[in-house]
Amino acid sequence: MIELLRLKSFYIIFYIFIIILSASINKIKADQDIVITADEILVRENGKIIEANGNVFVEDEKNQSLQSEFIYYNKTEKKLTASNDVVFTDQEENIYHLDNFNSENNIENIKGNNVKVRLNDQSRVVGSSIIKENNLSVLNDAEYTPCIEDNYLIENCPGWKLKADKIYHDQETKTMHYDNARIHLMNIPVIYLPYFSHPDPSVKKRSGLLMPTIETDNNLGDTFSIPIFYNIADNQDFTITPTLQSKSNNFYSLNYRYLD
Repeated sequence: MIELLRLKSFYIIFYIFIIILSASINKIKADQDIVITADEILVRENGKIIEANGNVFVEDEKNQSLQSEFIYYNKTEKKLTASNDVVFTDQEENIYHLDNFNSENNIENIKGNNVKVRLNDQSRVVGSSIIKENNLSVLNDAEYTPCIEDNYLIENCPGWKLKADKIYHDQETKTMHYDNARIHLMNIPVIYLPYFSHPDPSVKKRSGLLMPTIETDNNLGDTFSIPIFYNIADNQDFTITPTLQSKSNNFYSLNYRYLD
């Protein structure tokens, strides 16, 4: 009987220990929404304020990261500011270079100036400022180009780019939207569009307009064509391309693709 009571007491103490341990682990996890490493870390106001200097690296539980030379973090308000060569990497592995960085909800909702973004397909977006909240990023006075800098025909001159008053990148619909868009060929504006949109680099296929082509020929004159792509299914699509010519008849071409 005494042995049975001792055994019951042991199990009761063991279960209480497990409950306390689980609660402690959950609290540690909740307190560690972000992890900060640096050459020097200063903790003030009973751990509410953290200042880090030199080779600062911040990472959250979504594998988003921030690199900088200095950060100021208010743990209670979950606000973080950074300066001096800030590099932010989001969940999609898009890389943002900024002069300064301000965020709320740890490193979830961000603001910054003089931003240069390298998207995960190596295309680039630059802008005077950025606001990123949840799945929507807004860049002001921005331009986008898919051209790789190593392949530029002229220094600092991509083959084509889109400039706009604002660029909206919706990561939920995986679409990029443009207000007052201007298409530039070799840094020369050729087409103005009040509104324009296209899939972001993560989209493999989607119906819509493809990149227009402008050519000049002695016999045909000025030629303009813009392909219209329609995605029927994962293994089927077709493209119709109207072509306008100043010295010859206009024509249409159709290309149908089917993968068995």
